[in-house]
Amino acid sequence: MNANLIQRFCNTTLSNDKTKHLLGKCLRKAFDESISDALESENILGLAWKFQVPQFDEMFEDHQNHDYPPFEC
Repeated sequence: MNANLIQRFCNTTLSNDKTKHLLGKCLRKAFDESISDALESENILGLAWKFQVPQFDEMFEDHQNHDYPPFEC
């Protein structure tokens, strides 16, 4: 995920749970593809936290299983 895309998401609001679930699926896929990059995966995890997507807990656990610094919201 590039910085421009992250900035766009930061100015976004979600209208309902279905939207959260769909965004969560997209973020989870991006997270899985970038898990080897600590900064990238933390940026995606931050977006998952911001939007409180249902996949956040799984992503957080995967992040904790790597030798990355602790995630701070």
